[in-house]
Amino acid sequence: MDLKKRNNLILITAAVAIFLLTMIDSISIKKFTRSEMMMDTLVEISVFGMGKDKKKLENAIDSAFTEIDRIEKLMSRFIVTSEIAEINASDSDEIYISSETAYILQNSQVISDLTGGAFDVTLAELMELWGFTGDSPSVPDKSAIERLMKHTGNEKYSVSGIDTIYRVKLEDPEVKIDLGGIAKGYAIKRAAEVLKESGVKSAMVDAGGDIVVIGNKKGKPFNVGIKSPDGEGIIGVIGAEDIAIVTSGDYERFFIEGGVKYHHIIDPATGYPARKCKSVTIIADDALVADALSTAVFVMGAEAGIQLVDGLDEVEAMIIDSDDEAHFSQNAHKYIKLKEKE
Repeated sequence: MDLKKRNNLILITAAVAIFLLTMIDSISIKKFTRSEMMMDTLVEISVFGMGKDKKKLENAIDSAFTEIDRIEKLMSRFIVTSEIAEINASDSDEIYISSETAYILQNSQVISDLTGGAFDVTLAELMELWGFTGDSPSVPDKSAIERLMKHTGNEKYSVSGIDTIYRVKLEDPEVKIDLGGIAKGYAIKRAAEVLKESGVKSAMVDAGGDIVVIGNKKGKPFNVGIKSPDGEGIIGVIGAEDIAIVTSGDYERFFIEGGVKYHHIIDPATGYPARKCKSVTIIADDALVADALSTAVFVMGAEAGIQLVDGLDEVEAMIIDSDDEAHFSQNAHKYIKLKEKE
């Protein structure tokens, strides 16, 4: 073979190899990820799909983030134009709200009733008093806590309306609402729905540990770690597929004063941080429910919390109590595999 023919053959072989590699790359499963600071936490959306669908999948991620941003602007009390901020600032005892905000407030009351008041969205002023929304938290004066406790309770507001016209009525003009314990669950739920509507079959939406999983990862369940209550490493793994997982822990936001640890999960019955648990992980088919229940069960404690969860459909729980003992709902072991102790 002369040199010219040999060089042509090399070029053809190289071209074929490049073509084959390009084809394999376009049809192989790839991960597309983006993260942003939203809702006072790092939100990461990871989508799995064919390389050839890169633009479509990236657009789906953009749409999911847009939806989270929309919900934050609607429901964050820290955004002055949000409906919750308007409710809190209003001089009127009756305020018009969107059907979405009404939906969240109504669900908040349902979960409050279900948990004996352990879930409460009227603790905004108490959170401010403790300083958990600022940079310098501290133990408040007992009398200040008692004064604000008179203006808390989910019976302090009511929601009425039909179709697209809804109102929230404040039974107490001094009540202030904070949806921090439920709106994030709703936001990731909606983000997941947007991804599905865009044709995504495999994805994970993670908002600071509040997680929704769509489908599976290359034919196997997603592995979601359960963070250790001491804040170091993980204590177990959840095999997740088409499900929501939310963990509430005393390690997320806290301060130490006088040798005592004070965290941000306030017991509505006392006005002080709840003391019965160190972490609660809820597994459910609805992220809104998982978010609210993780807080409520943390307040309720292991015994009452497990009893509650075992009476609910499509909900499981793992609770680490204040003595570092692990408690599981009836079918939690279907999902959870604990890490072996070293």
